[in-house]
Amino acid sequence: MLFQMTIASRLEDVPLLSDGLCQVLVSRFGDGNLAKLQIGLAEAANNIVQHACRGRRDGRIALSCRLDGDGILLVLEDDGAAPERDLNEAAAEAVANPPDVFAESGRGLWLLSQCFPSVLFERTSSVNRLTLRYPG
Repeated sequence: MLFQMTIASRLEDVPLLSDGLCQVLVSRFGDGNLAKLQIGLAEAANNIVQHACRGRRDGRIALSCRLDGDGILLVLEDDGAAPERDLNEAAAEAVANPPDVFAESGRGLWLLSQCFPSVLFERTSSVNRLTLRYPG
């Protein structure tokens, strides 16, 4: 395991995840190669806070990161509500029909697909799991 961290489901705590992970990975990937990872991870965690935890400040978001071939595998887990739709289908639809660049919302799944070549959503028991693969 390269990195593990759990934060409260608060928007102000989200930078702790991306900043902490990037500090660990900078020696492996370099500063310039981490921009997409940092943007994508922040988007994913912000969406968890807003949509899964729905403003519940006592929720938890856990991040684990491990090597995966020449890249890394990020797993975000939360104890928030189940999604109201199939997020794997919604992500595929977002890739096929990119959102308006001037839209104020609704770009999260598309943005994740731009940052990570592999995005997988799962729900088991009462845990949401988002698995993201980042190339090396």
